[in-house]
Amino acid sequence: MKGVRAFRLDRILLDLEVLFDPEVIGSRSVVDGIVAGGNGRLKVNVRNPYTTMKSSGTEESSNMFRLFTSSLCLSIPVFLIRVLCPRVPFLYSWILWRCGPFLMGDWLKWALVTIVQFVIGKRFYVAAARALRNRSTNMDVLVALGTSASYFYSVGALLYGALTGFWSTTYFETSAMLITFVLLGKYLEILAKGKTSDAIKKLVELTPATAMLVIKDAGGNLVEEREIDALLIQPRDIKSSSWFKSSC
Repeated sequence: MKGVRAFRLDRILLDLEVLFDPEVIGSRSVVDGIVAGGNGRLKVNVRNPYTTMKSSGTEESSNMFRLFTSSLCLSIPVFLIRVLCPRVPFLYSWILWRCGPFLMGDWLKWALVTIVQFVIGKRFYVAAARALRNRSTNMDVLVALGTSASYFYSVGALLYGALTGFWSTTYFETSAMLITFVLLGKYLEILAKGKTSDAIKKLVELTPATAMLVIKDAGGNLVEEREIDALLIQPRDIKSSSWFKSSC
């Protein structure tokens, strides 16, 4: 069909997405073409795009909340090893126990922060690489650079101390807590967007679900009236005003 650029069909869910040029063809023409091409065997129902937006936003918010809670659970022990353990003699002696070339506390912080940095924080590296490929920068690039600098400096300090015996301060907790707070901010941002989408969806639901399309010939005489989905109304359509009054 002229004006249709691409489409994707999910044969399992029977879900069809069509990308078309609205200046060339309308949504109702696409639907009518599909129905006519199926010789009456196909029935097409148009879904409100805001319904899809809401479901995808809910999935995204739950996924972001899961990442945030996972990062928080791993970052809290790292923070406690740095702040609380030196004040508790039993715990302090345990983290100072030497296990191989490093102290037990260094091993724990390294392991926990590595998971936060490269497993939970993988999304920042992926988004940063995508932005750099497009020759642009965004917040993901800053987060990836800042946390990587803190992480790799701390790893270098540990390795340098093991080789030379000169131990420098590590900053593993900095990268872990930074990723945690950024994920919290993104989660709150998704929640705010979800509330805005819900408000728009409620406004859209105020419109009638269907409309009566009036088809006239070149002389202005009535040829046909048929009920269509309100989402399929196109520019220059003629609607029956009495139908809209009864629907509202």
